[in-house]
Amino acid sequence: MVVGLAGCGKFVAPNRPGTVTTLAATGVDKDKFAPDWDKLKDILVATAVAITLDQFHSRVQSYRTALDAINETSLNADEKVVRLKFYDVYWAFEDSVSLWTADIDGGNMKVDGIPLYRDGKPLLPRADQIVSLYGLVVTTSQGSDQIGYVPKSSVQKLWGIASHETEKSLLPALNL
Repeated sequence: MVVGLAGCGKFVAPNRPGTVTTLAATGVDKDKFAPDWDKLKDILVATAVAITLDQFHSRVQSYRTALDAINETSLNADEKVVRLKFYDVYWAFEDSVSLWTADIDGGNMKVDGIPLYRDGKPLLPRADQIVSLYGLVVTTSQGSDQIGYVPKSSVQKLWGIASHETEKSLLPALNL
């Protein structure tokens, strides 16, 4: 398996053979997205190596800054769709940061997962969206404080969703 730059400066996402070719979207100028792609590559690589939460969060925030710097009025219709796909990937990574943080912060709650709810109330601002967007299953603990939690593997699940969206939508659109 090839990960990273595989010949000719083309990035190959994790779990993607280095010889796969893709079709490009016709109206996308990939140079407009070069800074975003560079930041996204850093994050994709970070999901495959040991990294701290602070380091990962910093990379995700750099990615968001690069996305926000794109002048939307300079984009054609195809490029606007690509930009939205970049944001979908961003939100999966940002939500994984929220889950990772909740996992660390909720360590004293004595549940076998990542706490998202206490007595039916969200512990995270986007808890409801995270559960519904990514199809996470919430289990409720039995006890005086009913804690709703998702599996500890949810952070990796969101990373997988982001990687899949990158492979499915961004690589073909950018002809990478």
